[in-house]
Amino acid sequence: MIEQIDLKEIPVLVTEHYVLRGVEKEDAKELYLFMGDQETMQYITRSLL
Repeated sequence: MIEQIDLKEIPVLVTEHYVLRGVEKEDAKELYLFMGDQETMQYITRSLL
């Protein structure tokens, strides 16, 4: 049986090389720069919003 997952709070996943977490309000400046880079965004094939 599959457990229900509460997505109201996204878990933090830690690996040997990465820490994966949900987007936070403090990430806005970096996301704006990332999403505003036309060369980078040409490789994003789906809507991020």
